[in-house]
Amino acid sequence: MVDERLDLLLFGATGTTGLHAIRYLHKFANEQNLTWGISGRSEAKLKAVLKNIGIEIGEDLSKTPIILADIKDQVSLNNMAQKAKVILNCCGPYRLMGFQVVQACIKAGTHHLDVSGEPSFIDSLPEKYDAAAKEKGIYIVSACGVDCLTTDLGSTYLQQKFDGVLNSVVGYVEIWTTGKNKGSVCGYGTWQGLIHGCHKMGSISELKKKLSPPLHTAFKPALPRKIFPRYSQITKGWLIPKGHARNIMYETQKYLYEKESQRPVHGEVMMSIPSIFILLLLSFPLLVLIFMVQFRCIRNLLIKYPHIFSCGYVSKEEHPSEEFKEGNHYRLTFYGEGWREKLANVDQQYTMPPNKSILAQLQFQNCYTFTVIGLIGAGIVILKEKDKLPQSGGVYSPGAAFRKTSLMQMLLDNGTSFKIKSVKDI
Repeated sequence: MVDERLDLLLFGATGTTGLHAIRYLHKFANEQNLTWGISGRSEAKLKAVLKNIGIEIGEDLSKTPIILADIKDQVSLNNMAQKAKVILNCCGPYRLMGFQVVQACIKAGTHHLDVSGEPSFIDSLPEKYDAAAKEKGIYIVSACGVDCLTTDLGSTYLQQKFDGVLNSVVGYVEIWTTGKNKGSVCGYGTWQGLIHGCHKMGSISELKKKLSPPLHTAFKPALPRKIFPRYSQITKGWLIPKGHARNIMYETQKYLYEKESQRPVHGEVMMSIPSIFILLLLSFPLLVLIFMVQFRCIRNLLIKYPHIFSCGYVSKEEHPSEEFKEGNHYRLTFYGEGWREKLANVDQQYTMPPNKSILAQLQFQNCYTFTVIGLIGAGIVILKEKDKLPQSGGVYSPGAAFRKTSLMQMLLDNGTSFKIKSVKDI
């Protein structure tokens, strides 16, 4: 019997990321001879989206399959998951809307990918679903967007390029825009995720301790944690720790050590701010927001009236303009240290300090484009390159799942550059 499931199904197709994904989903599905469709709760909106994007790209998308599903209706989610091999989930905030979709995918035996950057969601997945996913033989991979895919997949790519044994990698993220801002700068789901993420910051570290015991303590030297702002000669900017990306890198390295007997790399990710003035300008409203969201009534107001509380930068209905997205630039500078010499046993300790360094840069324009290509590409390699994935299904970080696949090359072929700037003896 022929499997009538769609190869790729985009859930949340009318949101900011989903809208941006449709044109690339059409392009890559055609190139790979894959079937695809879109899903959401409003048939009228989904048809309108297909019509408008079809006009933009000069294609007739009216026959694209539409699957109706409502995040508040588990039966509809179960039905949606049964009609696809891979769900590309762009419906956030995932802390509120993600678990129901993953549950539907587990029940249907459908792979699940998302672009979440929310620690409370990502860190809960292994304990809740890893065993069931392994039993079903499906892959659940979160954080396939710009927040974490760059640093995680990028650092494993750097490991492959390093001639020797890499001990540590620090990623320095720089984001800037040359596009004119005429409205929203991010989607409403991203705003909601920020509000709920700030509210749950206190409980994240405890959950992380429960799920991930420290790696083997023999691997020295470790990177010191530096939480206070400091100046970087590499980026000529002020550094602050960046979100959840470090923890995602940690999960990948833990997998490589435990499953592939590879020496784990100590990782850190920092956001580089151009000046101390901008750093202070950004820090104050963030501290105020963290304080405000601890009160339910204020939190509800922030979610209900984003346009007011974001000073017009976020709207429930308005999406970021194409001009603004195209003017968005992202640069990730990697600085790594390690040894030229390789040891016979992974658990051996080096008796000398690192003697080799590497400097590389990953760069692209338009964070939304990188995100959707990463998400769609991940779906394609699950379908086409199963022999290069971890042997069994389960919950994985992007680097653990996709480091042996062609996903990085797909990104490099579509607007992303990765250049080794220098390799030096220390």
